Amino acid sequence: MKSSVQTNCLTELFIFHSLVFHVKRFSSFKERYTIYTFYLIHFNLCFHEKFNFRYILFL
Repeated sequence: MKSSVQTNCLTELFIFHSLVFHVKRFSSFKERYTIYTFYLIHFNLCFHEKFNFRYILFL
């Protein structure tokens, strides 16, 4: 069951990654920051462990 939940999280992460380019093009910095923060919190809860905050630098 847990691997299914992780698979769903990874699928959502892939979709988010696909949208990042458009978010960067069409959003202000404040909107991007809000979206990124939401996803960091979401994936942190999704995986039930600390999210790697260095990942946001990659985005």
